[in-house]
Amino acid sequence: MRQKMVVRLKMQNQKRVQVGLVRFVVEGAAQDSARSLDLLRDIETTAMLSELFGTVAERCKTATRAICAKDVHAANEPIDDDGGRLHDIFDHAMSVFESLYGIISSRQKSAISDRSLRPDDGVVESFEQVLINLKDAHDSLNEMLWAVLEHDANLSPLSGKGPFTSVADLMAAIKS
Repeated sequence: MRQKMVVRLKMQNQKRVQVGLVRFVVEGAAQDSARSLDLLRDIETTAMLSELFGTVAERCKTATRAICAKDVHAANEPIDDDGGRLHDIFDHAMSVFESLYGIISSRQKSAISDRSLRPDDGVVESFEQVLINLKDAHDSLNEMLWAVLEHDANLSPLSGKGPFTSVADLMAAIKS
């Protein structure tokens, strides 16, 4: 009888261990799933940012090509005809992009040093792609600004002075 009781206790203990083990595995899987879902949401948000900056870059490149292809004399109107307001908008946008680059770089560095992230999570790579596309968007916006400035400069009336043969002549014309 005592032996039956010992066997029964062992079986109950084994069932408790098995139930505890199953619970441990299930809870761990639930935590990993929750972590994975949160991580996927964060990666998806980062991917959306990357796509957004990629789109901005491509649109700027398309607009720059269109501006450069224009016959300046046929257009006869400057693009930035609002006293430089467009130039200010470009400058502000590029300044915002520069700030974002710093913020996202900082977050990428945090992800690199975060021990809870695994190499296969793709977080660091996701940030890297955002930074690449953000830089491309900034540079493309700057190129478009220069295309606008060059277009408008080509439309401005000539001073009637020049060509200049020396820096001194140029400086004298500017001062007059």
